[in-house]
Amino acid sequence: MSRTRDLSKNTDLGTAGEGFKNLFWRCLIGSIQGEIIPIDGKTLGGSYERSQGQSALHLVTGWASHHDLALGQAQVEDHANEITAIPALLELLDITGSIITIDAMGTQEKIVQQICRQKADYILPLKGNHPT
Repeated sequence: MSRTRDLSKNTDLGTAGEGFKNLFWRCLIGSIQGEIIPIDGKTLGGSYERSQGQSALHLVTGWASHHDLALGQAQVEDHANEITAIPALLELLDITGSIITIDAMGTQEKIVQQICRQKADYILPLKGNHPT
């Protein structure tokens, strides 16, 4: 599964590549304004490379729920958690006018501020051990 890890590495597309990617998504699914975009992290089973000491690949994905398509992914670095990858994923996506949902781990002030800066709304759970 090391090939999967190789394919998941970030590729610098530059501004032209980003423009193409955004155009591709708009042509494929149209606008995602007003759509619910769940963000969730998953560990890819079998993606570890025991002989090289590599842990399993953990990705955070943003979904176009109405279209059943992944809009983008960000890799969670080794010895980190989803909190560090969610802002990187949000930067990749044009979430203007959308509704972002994230599980309790993503309920962080900086993430909420970023969602608001990108002109989107959010639905986040609150845990009893955190003040409102």
